[in-house]
Amino acid sequence: MTAPAPVAATVVHGAAMSTNLSLAAARADLHQAAAAQDDHRRTQYARSARDHASSVLTSPGCSPREREYAELYFAQAHAIVEGDESVPGR
Repeated sequence: MTAPAPVAATVVHGAAMSTNLSLAAARADLHQAAAAQDDHRRTQYARSARDHASSVLTSPGCSPREREYAELYFAQAHAIVEGDESVPGR
């Protein structure tokens, strides 16, 4: 008797955030970055926003609308991290 062939499956951690929640977290972090009183805090919030946006961009199940927002949030966060004064979407 032979063993059944392994089935490829996507493993999703139970604590994984949905794309909708990740976008909300990115947006909230961008607001916090904009309100930050010092460069270190501003950069940390922007990095967090960029991470949340990139998780949506790499999600195979995100909708075109979610991808559009994630691209905008990623660009805004990246501009803050890099110290670029021309933040997209302003």
